[in-house]
Amino acid sequence: MKSVFVVEDNGRGMEEIRAFLRERGYGVTEYTREYGEELRFACFAIDRASLQVFWLTPDQRILYANDAACRALGYSREELTRMSVRDIDPGYHGLNEPERSGIWKRFRETGYGRFETNHRARDGRVYPVEVRCNFLEFEGREYSCCFVADISERNTAQEALLESETKFRLLIETSPNAIIVIRGDRIVYANQAATRVSGFTSEQLMNMDFWNFVHEDFRETARERILARLRGEPLSAGFEYRLVGSRGEDKWVVAASVSMNFEGAPGILVTFADITETKRTQEALRESEARLRLAMDVAKVVPWEFDGESGMFRFDDQFYALYGTSAEREGGTFMSADSYVRRFVHPEDMADVIDVMERSLSNRDGTSIGGMEHRIIRADGEERHISVRFDVIRDREGRVVRARGANQDITERKRAEGERKSLEAQLHQFQKMEAIGQLAGGIAHDFNNILTAILGFAEVVALRMEEGNPLLRHVRQIQAAAERAVDLTRGLLAFSRKQVLHTRVLDLHEIIDGVKKMLRRVIPEDIDFRVKAAARGITVLADRGQIEQVLMNLVTNARDAMPSGGVLTLESGAGSIDDEFVKRNGLGRPGRYARIVVRDTGCGMDEETREKIFEPFFTTKGVGKGTGLGLSITYGIVKQHDGFITVDSSPGQGTVFSVYLPRAESEKQTLPGTARAENAPGGAETILLVEDDDMVRELNREILEQAGYAVIETVDGREALERFRERPERIDILVTDVIMPTMGGKKLYEEILGMRPDIKVLFMSGYATDTLDARGVLDNGYDFVAKPVVPSEFLKRVREILDRG
Repeated sequence: MKSVFVVEDNGRGMEEIRAFLRERGYGVTEYTREYGEELRFACFAIDRASLQVFWLTPDQRILYANDAACRALGYSREELTRMSVRDIDPGYHGLNEPERSGIWKRFRETGYGRFETNHRARDGRVYPVEVRCNFLEFEGREYSCCFVADISERNTAQEALLESETKFRLLIETSPNAIIVIRGDRIVYANQAATRVSGFTSEQLMNMDFWNFVHEDFRETARERILARLRGEPLSAGFEYRLVGSRGEDKWVVAASVSMNFEGAPGILVTFADITETKRTQEALRESEARLRLAMDVAKVVPWEFDGESGMFRFDDQFYALYGTSAEREGGTFMSADSYVRRFVHPEDMADVIDVMERSLSNRDGTSIGGMEHRIIRADGEERHISVRFDVIRDREGRVVRARGANQDITERKRAEGERKSLEAQLHQFQKMEAIGQLAGGIAHDFNNILTAILGFAEVVALRMEEGNPLLRHVRQIQAAAERAVDLTRGLLAFSRKQVLHTRVLDLHEIIDGVKKMLRRVIPEDIDFRVKAAARGITVLADRGQIEQVLMNLVTNARDAMPSGGVLTLESGAGSIDDEFVKRNGLGRPGRYARIVVRDTGCGMDEETREKIFEPFFTTKGVGKGTGLGLSITYGIVKQHDGFITVDSSPGQGTVFSVYLPRAESEKQTLPGTARAENAPGGAETILLVEDDDMVRELNREILEQAGYAVIETVDGREALERFRERPERIDILVTDVIMPTMGGKKLYEEILGMRPDIKVLFMSGYATDTLDARGVLDNGYDFVAKPVVPSEFLKRVREILDRG
């Protein structure tokens, strides 16, 4: 019999309560008011508790539910006491009777239970809860008192925390700066940039002794800084030291550190950037400056005198030798100031020289020491730079008595300064382009996966349509648009020199002839577009799409420079670069080149603009009219083709861009075929397909199955390894993505190779080449295709690999 406590208070309705309970089989025990007050207080507290409270029977019926439970579920207490756990817990129906009994048995044995589940309210809303249950016995019967908490907000917070941690880890892992974590003396974490800088693999860096990683000349200093950081002492940022790379080479880095807890233990996070090239450049600059100082020390300094009374200069043969002449040829050792200026001073510097002379060597100025630099024209016509230093001697009235001075040829110093500025400018440009390269490499993988799916599914749809289907034209438009997007992605990666170029020996005439119609479409009628293509036979080793992108960028840039019309000329032909060209332009290597010239009669550019046109995001166009990446991409494509680009422009005089591409050794043009997908060879072999991107995996599976292959598809390396172990003899070829979670394609292949040395493999990836190089895929000669790849080419590569002996 069930028991219920009833408090005797002689109030109205007590007899009805007793009768009601007895009718339902409850034993009624009455207590006096003295005990009733305590019981009422306890009931009051439970009813108004913030946690949901339930009393359950072994068959999971609800005997009692407090106010919090009623509010959370949307039922009245009377309704809940007519219900069981299965009415509010959707997961309860998934348990069989032995499982349900087992839960109660465990409660009985342990006296306590804690778990998470879901509850469903009256309105159908399902929310997560945490349940804590106590096992109780009362008057020979078993009960469970359960305290239930809605953990929706906690779960949301945990998900937000997990997302934040994931983003932080992604930020650390893809940071362009190398980051490692040291615990004790060991490296316990290293990001991708750390492997690139050091040359070690991630596995090699992990658990490496950090001090073996630091050059012996800097170990003691580095150790002192690490210990000081652990003690919490302030340290200056940007400590420079050397690391030892994987091949034993020195790596200069600038590093900063911070103490932190890593996986529950104290450690040091060290971030460092590779400044090896910067150090080399600085060393080159120091050596250049040292040579310049030595040259100035040993340089001949030629003296001269000025007589204040006669107003004549006196020059000796040593002085005249600097100017490429002699006293005899010049008519003696004396020369007036006017004669000197007209005879030797560069026409553009005459006004400045005369002004200094008049002020310094006249009686109107109290100057006693002076100097200047100007250009001279030697007797042989050579232009030189000289530095003039002098002091003036005056009498008591301030009149010039005489002046003494010396002229020094500083031409070499001027050239050295120009070289130094050029090196600094090149270093600055390199750093900017590297920043854009990081951006381009970071987005390449996602874009290429998306484009793979678009191109592949579009071709699958097209192959299933009859030629007369009116929708086929729209599918072809989708393919064309996706292919243009592929070219754009390649262009961005080519700018950073990280794209895998599809180079062939191409005839320059064919490139120009093939693109000129497309170029005419972007040129308005008020611009006279002239094409002067090279004769056939001038060949280059190039990616056709990328060179066409260069032409499009240069032509549209020329078009925008002529808003009121003009003449735009595209020329091509043979060219060459000699030592004089390299000296004049500060770039290039002597040799035979193919030359492309884009000439316009537009607004032109001043020197300041010319120096910046290849910088990323630099544009002279209005807001919304240009990205500032066109010429930067052009520069990157040309550089990746081992070529050079120059610009010649002046305000109001138009602009000439000249592109130099190395000539190909072979004169034979070899263009890739365009195999149709429906003719792509298939087979009946079994393929283990490993791809973490759902769309790409589904596309490749469908392509392979339509070609007759049996496909075992998996989402990562670990799953693929398990499937392979089930029947290793069944698999004919492994087709795998390179970079995946849990286990990458290279590691998977190495594991499988240990079980099947004859296994064949085809790697696929949309990542940039530097990322793949770090994983040893491209350098080791493995079969590889870059995403996006059209189905016909994909099937062709699979068949070629399978058919090998």
